[in-house]
Amino acid sequence: MQLSFGLFLKSRLLQLFVVVWTLQTVKAQDSAIKPFNKLSITDGLPQSFISGMAQDSVGFVWVGTRDGLARYDGKKFKLFMHKQGDTATLSNNIIESLFLDSRDHLWILYETGEIDILNTRTEHLFHLSKDPVLGIITGMIKPGKSIAEDKSGNFWLITTNGGVFVYNPRKISLRFFSEQKLGLSQNSITGIFPHEGSIGLVTDKALFFINDKQEIIQTLPYTFNNPHLYDSTRPWKDTYTITTKNGSILIRDLHRLILYDNQAKQFKEILPPSKYKEEDYHIAKDEQGQVIVIFPQYIYTLSNDYKLIPWRMLSRENNSSAISLFVDRSGILWLGGNGSGIQLINLRSSGLTGISYTKSYHEDLLKKYLHVPDADIRKSFLDGMYPYYFRSLKSSDGKIWISKSTRETTEKLSLLYYKDAHLVYPPWHYSESFENLPVEINALAESASGKLWGMDFFLHPVLFNTVSWEVTIYPAIIKINHQYNTTSVSSLLIDGEDNFWIGTAFDGLFYYNHTRKQLKHFTAADLPGSLPSNQLMSMLQDPDSSNILWIGSLGGGLIRFNKQTEKCQTFTINDGLPNNTIYAVLADQQGNLWCSTNKGIFSFGRKNYAVRSFSSSDGLPCDEFNRYHYFQFPDGRISFGGIEGFTVFSPDQISNDSFQPNVALTGISINNKAKDFGFGESPFSAAINSLQEIRLPYDQNFLSFEMAALQYNNTQRQQYRYMLEGFDKQWVYAGTNSNATYTNIPPGNYQLKINATNTAGTWSNHFKNLKIEIQPPFWKTNWFIITAIALLTGIIYLAVLLRIKYVRKEEQQFANFEKQATTLKEQALRAQMNPHFIFNCLNSIKSLIQEDRKKEAIIYLTTFSRLIRNQLNNAQELISLHSELETCKLYTQLEALRFGEAITCNFEVNSNIDLFSVQVPPLILQPFIENAIWHGILPNNGGCVTVTISQQSNQINCVIDDDGIGRKRSLKSKSKEMSSHESKGMQLVQNRLNLYNAVSRYGSSIDVIDKTDEEGNATGTQIILTFKQEQ
Repeated sequence: MQLSFGLFLKSRLLQLFVVVWTLQTVKAQDSAIKPFNKLSITDGLPQSFISGMAQDSVGFVWVGTRDGLARYDGKKFKLFMHKQGDTATLSNNIIESLFLDSRDHLWILYETGEIDILNTRTEHLFHLSKDPVLGIITGMIKPGKSIAEDKSGNFWLITTNGGVFVYNPRKISLRFFSEQKLGLSQNSITGIFPHEGSIGLVTDKALFFINDKQEIIQTLPYTFNNPHLYDSTRPWKDTYTITTKNGSILIRDLHRLILYDNQAKQFKEILPPSKYKEEDYHIAKDEQGQVIVIFPQYIYTLSNDYKLIPWRMLSRENNSSAISLFVDRSGILWLGGNGSGIQLINLRSSGLTGISYTKSYHEDLLKKYLHVPDADIRKSFLDGMYPYYFRSLKSSDGKIWISKSTRETTEKLSLLYYKDAHLVYPPWHYSESFENLPVEINALAESASGKLWGMDFFLHPVLFNTVSWEVTIYPAIIKINHQYNTTSVSSLLIDGEDNFWIGTAFDGLFYYNHTRKQLKHFTAADLPGSLPSNQLMSMLQDPDSSNILWIGSLGGGLIRFNKQTEKCQTFTINDGLPNNTIYAVLADQQGNLWCSTNKGIFSFGRKNYAVRSFSSSDGLPCDEFNRYHYFQFPDGRISFGGIEGFTVFSPDQISNDSFQPNVALTGISINNKAKDFGFGESPFSAAINSLQEIRLPYDQNFLSFEMAALQYNNTQRQQYRYMLEGFDKQWVYAGTNSNATYTNIPPGNYQLKINATNTAGTWSNHFKNLKIEIQPPFWKTNWFIITAIALLTGIIYLAVLLRIKYVRKEEQQFANFEKQATTLKEQALRAQMNPHFIFNCLNSIKSLIQEDRKKEAIIYLTTFSRLIRNQLNNAQELISLHSELETCKLYTQLEALRFGEAITCNFEVNSNIDLFSVQVPPLILQPFIENAIWHGILPNNGGCVTVTISQQSNQINCVIDDDGIGRKRSLKSKSKEMSSHESKGMQLVQNRLNLYNAVSRYGSSIDVIDKTDEEGNATGTQIILTFKQEQ
C-alpha cells in the first residue's frame, strides 16, 4: 500500500511539474526564438545546402554541402574540396550525408554513391570506394542515416536493395547479409541505430536487435496502428531512430513519432499538434539526453512521460525547411537549411528571453506584465505615446509614477501613477497661472521626506503635492533660450531635500541647491577625473554610498562620480564592458548594476568591477537597445527595450555559463606563410591540432598560431592566453585576440600551451600543448662543434708552433732594433747640441757680464737655460710637434743673439693643425735648422731660414727652407778647410727615421731639394720632412 501511494504521489508530482513547466513555456510563446548566429557563404561556407553536420570529440563542427566539406571552429571554415588528379582530396564535392564514428572518423557519402572516410584529427583521407576489396559497396548504400556502429567497432550499412554490409576496419573485411540471411523473413529494413552495444534494425513490421555476431537477440513486433514503416515507393525514406536516456526508442516516421516505452514494454504513437500534422519534422538529442522535436515553426521537448511540450516558437526567418540538424555539447541547435546556410539557436536558457513588441515598449509592459486593463491605457496619455517619452519612478509609498517627457506645452499635466494593476490620473492643478503654458516633465525624483519632484525640459524644478495635487513650478536653475535649448534633462536625483543632481542629454551634469540657489556645472574635458561625455542618459544613486553616483553616457562608458571630490572614474570596453554607450543604469536587490547598451546588456559589480555580458545569443531579442527603454518592477525584475523587442528578467535567476570548452590550434604560419596540413607547402604530415611535436630548422623560427575555443554561442566573449615555455616566463593574456605570434625563436626545445575561457569569462580546464623544437644550424650541432674543436685544436697547435718560431725571430729582430736604438740614442744624446755652440754661448754670457750688459746677459742666459731644460725634458721616444718647434725656436733665438742681424729665422704654422696631437721623434727638426745656419747662411754672410708646417690629408709636412750657398758650395768649402764643428746631425736624423719607420705603424720620409736660379746657380736648400698620421 505504501509503495502504491508512493508511486501515486510521484505521478502526481510529475504531472504538476509538467503543468507548471508547460505554463512557463506557453508564457514564453509570446516571443519567437531567433538564431543568434547565421552562417552562409559570406562566412566561408562553400555552399548553402547543408546535407549533414557532426561534431567531433575535440569540438570541431563538420559540415557537408553540395560543394565540398567544411570544418568550423567558431571563427572560420577550413574547406576540403575535390581536386582532379590529387588523391589526397575528396572523391567528390556533392555530399549527401555524414556519419561520425566513435574513433572520430567521418564517413562521407556522396551523391555518386562513393564513400570516403576522413580522420578528423589528422585530416587523413581514406577512399573506401577505391579500395579493391571494399569498393564493391559503391552506389549500394541507402541515402540518409544508414550507418551504425556496434560495440566491437564493426560498421553496419543499409543497402538500397535490402540487406546490410558489415565492415570490420581491423581486419579490413566486408560481409554482406541479406534480410533472409539475418532471419528477417519479409521484413524490409528501413532504419538502423546502435542500441546498448548491439544494432537495432527498423523494419516494416518489427524492431530487431542483432549482436556483433550477426545473431538476432530480440524481436519487438509493432503493436500500433498501421504498423508498416517500409514504403516500397519511397525506398530512400529516412526512418531516423534515437534512444532516450532511459532506454526507450523513438522512431521518426512520416507525420508521427513512434515510441517504444522501455519500462512499459509497449509501443505507442506520439502525434504532432494538429496544425503540424502534415508538416515534416526532425528529432534530436542533446548531451543530457533531452529529446527535441523541431517543426518548421516551433520547437517542442519530450517530457519524461513522453508528451510533446511546446518550448519556443521559431521566428519567421527560421521557417526555411531544415535538411540536417544536431545539438552540440554546449546546447546549441544547428539547423542546416536548403539553401539558407546554418542557423544557430541556443537551447540552454540563461534566464533571459526576448519579447517582440505588440504595440510599444511601455504599453506592452503595462498590459502584459503589470496587467493594466486596455481601458486604462486608452484613457491615458500613454495610449499611442512615442515610447522614447516614457519616464517612470517607484516612490517610497509603493506607487509607480509615470510621466511623458517632451518639450510640448500642456494644459493638463501628463503625470499619473500605477497601483494595484490600475492607472490613476490625479486631479493636478497649478499653484498659479502662467502667461505661457507649462511643459511636460522630463525626469522624476523623490526627496528624503518623500516629496515628489520633477524637472521639465527647460530646467524648472517642479514640486508635486501628492495630497492636495497642487503643482508648483519654480524658476529655472539657469537661463536658457527656450527656442534653441539643447540641454534636455535625462535624469534627476535628490540628496536630502534640497540637493538636486540633474543629468542632461547634451550638457553634462548639474548640481543645484534649491534653498541656497547654488549651482555647479560639470562638463566633459580631456582631463583626468573629468566627465568623458556631456551626453548622460541615466543616473543612479549608489545603494551603499550617498557620495557616489553611477551615470550612463553616450560613448563615454559607465561613470562613477564622487560627489565629495567631484571626480569621475570611467569604465569602458577596455575594462570589459561590451560597449561604451550606456543607455540605462539600474540596481538589483544584491546591489549589482544592470546596464543596457548597443551591444546587449551587462551586469557590473560595484565592489570588484566584474562584468558579465549578455547578447542575443543568450536569449535577448536583439543586441541594440534604446534610450529611455528601461523599467524596474516592484518585485525586483528588470526590463530593457531594444530595437526589435524587449526583455523582462529576474537578476537572481540569470544562470552562469559552466561549459568547459576545448581549445584547439586551427592554423600555423611559418615566416608569415600559412603552413597547416592541407596547404601546398606544409612541412607537416597531419593537422596541426593532432600533432604532439613539431621540428623546424633554425631559419623557420617566426611562428604564428591561430587558436579557437570550441564553444559556439558567443565567440566574441571568449578570451585567450598562451605561453611558450622556455621562451615566456608567464602567461600572455591576449584578451579576445586568438593569435599567438613569436619572432626569432632561438634554437632549443619549447612547449606551447594555450587556454581559453567560456562565454562567462571562466578559464577552461582544457589546455592544448604542443612541443616545438627549433633545430640549430649545422655549425651549432654537436658533431660539427666536436669536429670543429678538433680541427681548431690542430690549427692552433700548428699556429702556436709557427708563432713560437715567428716570436723568436721577432725577438731577435727586436733585440737588434733595441741595440741599434740604444746606440742611436747615445749618439743623439751626444749630438743633441754642438759642444762648440755651448762653449760659445757660455763665452757670450761671460762677455756680456764683463761688459756690464746685464740685461742682455740675463735674456741670453734665460733663453739658454730654457733650451737646455727642453733638451733634458724631451728624452722620451716621441714628443709633440709643438715641443719640437719650441726647442727649435729657442735654438734660433740663441744663434740670433750670437750672430745678430746676419741670421733671420721665421716659423709659419697652419692654425688648423693641432700641434699637440702630432707625435714626432725629439730633435728631428733642429739638426736641419742648425745645418742650414752653419753650412748655408753663415758662409753666405747672412740669410734667412723659414720653417713651414702644413697638412695634406693624413700627413704633416715640415719644410725647412734657407737662402744659403747650397749643398754643393758647402761641400767644396768643407773640403778646403777643416771645420771646427763636425756635424753628424743629418746622418743621425736619417738613422732615427729609419728606425721609427721600422717599429711604427706610420711612415715618415725626408726629401732634400737644391734650389737654383734660372741660370742654374744655387740659391739655397729645402728640406721636406713628412709624417703620416692615423685618420
